[in-house]
Amino acid sequence: DIQELADQSPQARTNVPQKKKPSFLSKQSVESRCKHPTALPSNGQKGPASTIQTQRRSQTYQAAKEIHGAGLNDDTPAHIGLLSTTEKRCPTKILVEFMSKSKKFSKKVFPKIYKKAAEAFETSEVNMLRSVSIFYSRGVMGKKKYRSVYRSLSMTTSPKKKTKTTRIQVMSCSLPRLLPYNKLITFLNEVDIGTLKSVREDFCSDLELEDQVYGCYRDLSEYLVRLASFYLTTLSTEDFDCFLNVGHKILSSDDNFLIFGSNCSEQSTAARRYIAMIAKEMEEIEKGLFRFGDTIIRFRFAEFPNDMKMLAYLGGELTNAAKYFSTFADISSDKLSDVSKSFGSKQHNDFRPWEYHEQLAVAKKVADLKGKLNKTKQAPRTKRSKVTAFIASNKSRQEFEPLIGKFTDRAHVDPCT
Repeated sequence: DIQELADQSPQARTNVPQKKKPSFLSKQSVESRCKHPTALPSNGQKGPASTIQTQRRSQTYQAAKEIHGAGLNDDTPAHIGLLSTTEKRCPTKILVEFMSKSKKFSKKVFPKIYKKAAEAFETSEVNMLRSVSIFYSRGVMGKKKYRSVYRSLSMTTSPKKKTKTTRIQVMSCSLPRLLPYNKLITFLNEVDIGTLKSVREDFCSDLELEDQVYGCYRDLSEYLVRLASFYLTTLSTEDFDCFLNVGHKILSSDDNFLIFGSNCSEQSTAARRYIAMIAKEMEEIEKGLFRFGDTIIRFRFAEFPNDMKMLAYLGGELTNAAKYFSTFADISSDKLSDVSKSFGSKQHNDFRPWEYHEQLAVAKKVADLKGKLNKTKQAPRTKRSKVTAFIASNKSRQEFEPLIGKFTDRAHVDPCT
């Protein structure tokens, strides 16, 4: 008979009745327990009495010790075996339901696991960049505002405790914090942003002490190449690209392209000298070629995204001219309401953009007039009135030579067109 079974196919052997594995409990005990199964209190079933549950846990634990080889003084194998079995065999739904109601899991186990992960996250590069992003969101926040956001995202007031603030917690787990301000600034100071030059040393060395200012500025040619790495792609089919494509792809106040910063007014001597210097640098940049990886690039300055007052100042114009009020065309206030007039660069157009050579000519005349007036003893207000009247009589708004030279011709109304 044994040989006959051995000669049968594997499929036939699988049909041979197998002996049932012995149970830890008697048949009668199993049937009795099936009538009162262990259940979660929340699933609507009435579980056994607490004394019976304690007994069942004790029996389960004792069986786990025997199965997993726990020693006399070491129950660790039983602990690992129970947890391993739970992980492999227990559905996620039951695990979530049970552990969410267990004080030991929610108050002692999860917080210890989460705390290590939260501490690792707070010192991670991801949180570092998250903090930097918040600090520069919609302009630079500054120290006070950043610390306020830092506290509001992770701290709250507790009426039950004597301390003013305490960490916000969910299931006894503290929310991860932003990088503290002092560590954030330390990180930002370590970022290589290129060469920074001194405004005081380069533009104020010959000025009186009260006219000297502190500040820094970037080398524009170096900065433009650095900026190209954020917007320029060598795979593009276009022959040109614009650094305004950084960020949200539009000229946005959320994006900061700071090249000059100082505690001075826009019309100070230091600022005027810087503008004159950078205008020459812009001319040299447009003439040169720059390498970006394996690509040779050329820069062209096409936009001046300034407000009207600053644009007029860069162009050497009156910032509040009443007669000829527009930076972009020779339109006078007395002809403004005539809708039959046309605007353009052709000879037949009634209103045309200012001619650069005419701007220089008027600026020279104004300089001569100021020289004559300075020799008189008239009041400053009278002198100023004569200067503005003289400019208007020349059908112009030009007071001095454009600080940015011929680049003033590239200023136009809508940079998006």
